[in-house]
Amino acid sequence: MSLVRVSLFFLVIVVIPAWSKQPLPPQQTQTATQSSATKDPQAVSIATQAVNVAGGSPAIMAIDDFTASGSVTYSSGLDSGVPHDVTIRGRGLGQLRIDTNFPSGKRSESTNGQTIVKSEDGSTVNLKSQAPLYPVRLALPALQLRAALISSGFSLQYVGMVQLDGNSAYEIQAQRILQGWADPNTQVNRYLSFNYFIDVSTSRILMMQDSMGKGLVRQIRYSDFRVVNSLLIPFSISETIDGQPIRVIHLSQVGFNSGLQDSDFQL
Repeated sequence: MSLVRVSLFFLVIVVIPAWSKQPLPPQQTQTATQSSATKDPQAVSIATQAVNVAGGSPAIMAIDDFTASGSVTYSSGLDSGVPHDVTIRGRGLGQLRIDTNFPSGKRSESTNGQTIVKSEDGSTVNLKSQAPLYPVRLALPALQLRAALISSGFSLQYVGMVQLDGNSAYEIQAQRILQGWADPNTQVNRYLSFNYFIDVSTSRILMMQDSMGKGLVRQIRYSDFRVVNSLLIPFSISETIDGQPIRVIHLSQVGFNSGLQDSDFQL
């Protein structure tokens, strides 16, 4: 793996402090518990419509795992600007694996409570950092939005209406609420917050925004929506951090519930 490509991936992952699998410092895990979360009715209405457009709660609930294939183009590194075959697998909300075929070999990134990178030469790096929360939202944002809609552990707030890439969009924020972390300005609460931008006309999720720590903002744009098994899936996924392009994924096919196991996310 080239040094440039390693650095790019570490930019995406390492900026979150090294906490335990729960999004709390280890010394807080014994006493911190979920507190009541408020759900703004306007945000609930917008989120409900977005979930319905995405296929509806029953269909989303039926997703145990997914496997998608297509191409990915990275914005920096020796192979930047060139599409490469990619396979993305996810299970539940917390397991995600991305396998990219470079000319020098396959690189794998697996998030399963922690993030491991296996480079083209077969060597692995266990990142000593907090893994992205609910990583499956990279490809299927409606899964996490539905969870935030129905869970008492998430707040939902309407932020306002914005213009996004020429479209009018509602901005709503979902935040995991944990007792002891009420200050919205703390790094923990920024890490626990996800902003969704939902098209006013179609109720499709156009973008998701979250914090990567140290003031860095990640945005994931979704487009080229197609219906697969009654689910509306974004086949184009574009990721930026602080406005800098990271990668663009174009899917060609998506399948569900093939029976993926924990072993499929071990490198």
